Amino acid sequence: MHYCFAFDTYDPTRGAQPSGGSRIAGGENRIGDAPTRSSMQKVKELHRTISTTDKAKTVATWLRDKKAIDIIALDVRGISPITESLVVATASSVRHAQGLANHILDKVSEEKLEYLGMEGSQQGSWILIDLNDVLVHIFQTDNRQFYNIEGLWSEGTPIELPFHADD
Repeated sequence: MHYCFAFDTYDPTRGAQPSGGSRIAGGENRIGDAPTRSSMQKVKELHRTISTTDKAKTVATWLRDKKAIDIIALDVRGISPITESLVVATASSVRHAQGLANHILDKVSEEKLEYLGMEGSQQGSWILIDLNDVLVHIFQTDNRQFYNIEGLWSEGTPIELPFHADD
């Protein structure tokens, strides 16, 4: 069974701050307890609803705005058991990757979109941001080529982005 944890704020120095301290969706349950109907309603109220495709396009635009390279988005519904779409981008340096990740988290908080976690931000060679239905991969060039996420999910349908890859 999977549980959805709501995060109210993101502080770059401390990371995501769960709503209600150690409670789910406003403080009714302890972490690990099964969510109740009212706590799940509160989660919905905390987060703005946006389609998966629109969220992937929005995240790709945020990455482009901060000079990410070679941005792609794939719809992997029916292929992946853990997400509905992927956004993959390349950063020019570790510091750039960390800046991209922080920008995404700031925008997610500002737009009140769901955020579940982030991995790899300390090393910056491959940062994974889990936005529930959208997974964001930020790579250094050599790691992107080595892990070949696009090849792994080649059965996915490309999502047309609102800009050209060359922009």
